[in-house]
Amino acid sequence: MSKMMQEFNDVIYKIHKEMLGQESEKIQSVFIENMAIVKSYGSLTPAEKFMEKTPRGAEMVCWAKKKVNKEMYSTSTKIGIEKVLGARLIHLFSDINIAGDLAISVFVFDKNIE
Repeated sequence: MSKMMQEFNDVIYKIHKEMLGQESEKIQSVFIENMAIVKSYGSLTPAEKFMEKTPRGAEMVCWAKKKVNKEMYSTSTKIGIEKVLGARLIHLFSDINIAGDLAISVFVFDKNIE
């Protein structure tokens, strides 16, 4: 793993801790051209795990996680990411599999980050 990718992952862990109240259990990232693809495992809180036991609860947790994820990276937290990579974040796409406790985020930057 490159130094830049390790620094990027460290920033992601820190953002999760500050904004979500806990770090993800595991983060895997890959850089492809101007994109960083991040898989976050184990990011559900105990309350979210309890809620996801019902279909309606799982739907609510999924919606809330997606909303929080978008807002989390649209604020000043993205500055740390941009500083590490030397590129400006221009788009973010994310999805979450509640049952699998897996979130995928695709960060798109204004230039190549490989």
